[in-house]
Amino acid sequence: MSWCAFLIPVITAITLLMQQTQGQCQLDFCTGRSSGQYEDPLNQQYFYFCYGNGLGEHVLCPPGQVAGTFGCIDPPTPAPFDCFGKANGNYANPENKYTFFMCSNGYKYLYDCPASLVYDSVVERCEWE
Repeated sequence: MSWCAFLIPVITAITLLMQQTQGQCQLDFCTGRSSGQYEDPLNQQYFYFCYGNGLGEHVLCPPGQVAGTFGCIDPPTPAPFDCFGKANGNYANPENKYTFFMCSNGYKYLYDCPASLVYDSVVERCEWE
């Protein structure tokens, strides 16, 4: 097994990146990019640290964190749901698939789906998952 094949799945935190001195691997992602840190476009829990000349590391953030511009960060808190400016009707709750919001004249009302059902915004009702 090559060093790169072993290293990429083993790195688990940015602190390991700072301690690793021989972990530079040839990465297609880093080819043609200047030195620096780049978010992984396919997985927000990883980032690439490119050293130049196609060398770099693919780093996994600690559990519960995501890659940000300057390292691993706590994920952003979603904005609270608001009915202001929305048409009257039902809307999926982005934080809980077992509930939904009903907007009526700018006011929001939170409703629970019956047990074991999730809100389906396509048909605008609770359905079996």
